[in-house]
Amino acid sequence: MGKKGDALRAAKLKNVTRTFTEEQLRAHDKLVIETFRERIVKEAVAEANERVEELNALDWERRELAFMENHPIDNVLSCMSLLLATTARVLIERFGWKPIPPDGHYDRRNRTVRFCEEVSREIGRITADPEKADLIAYCNETYDLYGVKFITLEKEGYEDTTEAEQDKHPDAG
Repeated sequence: MGKKGDALRAAKLKNVTRTFTEEQLRAHDKLVIETFRERIVKEAVAEANERVEELNALDWERRELAFMENHPIDNVLSCMSLLLATTARVLIERFGWKPIPPDGHYDRRNRTVRFCEEVSREIGRITADPEKADLIAYCNETYDLYGVKFITLEKEGYEDTTEAEQDKHPDAG
């Protein structure tokens, strides 16, 4: 044919109409939806990670500022409060101690109440006595008397854990 026929054939090739089975159409739709879902999830995760990093940075700055502005004794009391809270949580959750009821009505035999009162009393004694305010000396004295010392260990599966060192004490049997 001539130029006109070649042009018509070329135009038909550009506008090819294909016929797909229903199964092929479903597979295509599933692929498109999955790709779209993955893109949305990636964007959401990236946005969430960015937000978490911002919040962590702000929270860290707030904590640093709180420690810098406070008197050293206040910092010690904050750390001791954290220590008491974590210790009480471990005793209650892992050793079956009874929690202090939220209504404040508790039996004086409650070990958690007695433990917290004694820890608070000991912290008050440490912070009130300038000689005991040296925490490293206090920790060494506790180790010498009772064989308990917190050290940092690296274990398999754990990046950094803290464990009581009781086996190495000279009096430990």
